[in-house]
Amino acid sequence: MGRTRRRSNWTRSLNTVGDILNLVTRLLSLLLICAAFALPLAAQSSSPDVALRAGDVIEIYHWRDETMRGAFPVEEDGSVVLPLLGRRAVTGAPWSAIRDTLAAAYARELREGDIRLVPRRRVFVLGFVETPGVQFADPTVSIAGAIALAGGAAADGDLSRIRIMRNDAMLAERVAIDSPVVGQAAMSGDQIYVGRRGWFDRNSAFMVSAIVGLAGIIVTLLVAR
Repeated sequence: MGRTRRRSNWTRSLNTVGDILNLVTRLLSLLLICAAFALPLAAQSSSPDVALRAGDVIEIYHWRDETMRGAFPVEEDGSVVLPLLGRRAVTGAPWSAIRDTLAAAYARELREGDIRLVPRRRVFVLGFVETPGVQFADPTVSIAGAIALAGGAAADGDLSRIRIMRNDAMLAERVAIDSPVVGQAAMSGDQIYVGRRGWFDRNSAFMVSAIVGLAGIIVTLLVAR
């Protein structure tokens, strides 16, 4: 009975060690993403305005009319179908000009024309993140912010192994979350891939547990003599 209890205690200890290591990994990932948010958005300073592309969306919000709310995708021909206004071309010009034109058109159609128009860039966040797939990001959101929109790194994700594709070309490979390039604004069509942690990093909890377990067995055998 004594040996059984000791083994049970060691088993609980091993599980606790694994849980603690997993928690520490998650906290480190969260801290790195928060640090990346603090980096200056260099891309915004070099790009004074936003330009929409096919696949992006325009969010519309009217404070009173619920039928005037929603996200409307930009189609392949660069147009979008908007409530009341119908089909409008929204690519090939700065967003500020597009927004002003649409706002003026809505002012003519609505008695209370206070309407909010927000562009959202389509960004692909793939690999070992919590919710891989398409994310629609505000133009102020950085690449690190897009990763955060996808839930951050998964348990096996490595935020020091980020790959970024832009316009079918490699922008950066194997960069960390605190790298300046990851602090840049995410652009329409960006493909962001978070790599997987190495075998030892992924199995460190198991390795520690195995070592602790082996030590426990040795101690148990020595005590039993």
